[in-house]
Amino acid sequence: MRLALLLPDGVGVRNFLLGPFARLAVTRASVALFHVIPEELVADYAASFGAAMSWHQLRPFDAGRVAETLGSALGYAHMHWGNTRAMQRRLAIPPHAPTVGRWAMTKTARMLGRAAATEAGINWLARQHQARAAAAPAVEHYRRTFTAVRPSVVFASHQRPPEVLAPILAARSLGIPTATFVFSWDNLTSKGRILAPFEHYLVWSELMRRELLRFYPTIAPGQVHVVGTPPP
Repeated sequence: MRLALLLPDGVGVRNFLLGPFARLAVTRASVALFHVIPEELVADYAASFGAAMSWHQLRPFDAGRVAETLGSALGYAHMHWGNTRAMQRRLAIPPHAPTVGRWAMTKTARMLGRAAATEAGINWLARQHQARAAAAPAVEHYRRTFTAVRPSVVFASHQRPPEVLAPILAARSLGIPTATFVFSWDNLTSKGRILAPFEHYLVWSELMRRELLRFYPTIAPGQVHVVGTPPP
């Protein structure tokens, strides 16, 4: 068994590396850890795991402005369609951007998202976004890495950070199963779209399971697994 574990933020490091999860994982599998830990601290963390865990920096993901705009539009379309109170509050926030170009991208994404706020429109945007993102150099980097590491599964501790998109697209293209832990109990009703096409979703509760299936109709019930709250 070989596990590729993606920890794209500090909370993931706390919950899945510093808690019992990683220590249990290395007793049952070889673990390739993809992380955002500063390089100067890696040796301190690695010392207690030995050869059972290899360490890899997660790369920042930049798929270009078209892919970024499509991803933002997908998030806006999802919130218009989901229409929860939390989503309504997020949509009511005026666009802010440091440059005229970034402001124009945001306005374009908002308009496209509003126009595509149907189940069919969201599915179309998701296909376009994934096709653009799959051409990014980072995806090919992870294809090469996974071909060498040969993981049995790629598991992300958080479903939303952009850093997980490239490794998940790479894994899917190689036929490697993918899974994620839905980060927080309110993420499904208060945030934008999950951009990475995971095959399995681990959630805290039956309520979260129902919410995931409601907001993502293309996900089958068998893909969602109730596992409880994050490791302490």
